[in-house]
Amino acid sequence: MDFEVYVEKIQVITCSQTPEEAFYLLDQAFKGSVPIKEYNEPVINVIIALMAGIAPQDPVEAMLAVQMVAVHNHCMELLADAVNKTTFFDTRKQYIDIAANAPMGNKNALKHGFYSAESIARRRDARRLVKESWELMSYIFKEPESSQTL
Repeated sequence: MDFEVYVEKIQVITCSQTPEEAFYLLDQAFKGSVPIKEYNEPVINVIIALMAGIAPQDPVEAMLAVQMVAVHNHCMELLADAVNKTTFFDTRKQYIDIAANAPMGNKNALKHGFYSAESIARRRDARRLVKESWELMSYIFKEPESSQTL
């Protein structure tokens, strides 16, 4: 594997000043993307293609592009593990939650709000309205008292 060619490509794509800076960005993108310790040519080619697609214009954008590529690749790896390697629902859910960055006992999840103060007050008002409606209907449809006629 001719690593200098990859470093040159990353240096051009990321507007890096030195080959060392370009290598560092490529290294970060690779290590953040896959759990493989050895450099892998197909993965490096994908990283370079994704970085070229993002087309960073300065060093800050280059760092953000590295993060985007690494996080994307890592999440896709976790989702693939969830689908392909697990058979138990709980384990699969853990992989998907990790990939989606949702902690166990997800506090960020959309809640139904059934026990919120607003929902409780709304139900209390509805019960009061139904009770008053029943009282009004019983008053309207009440049997007239027999009146004595002379």
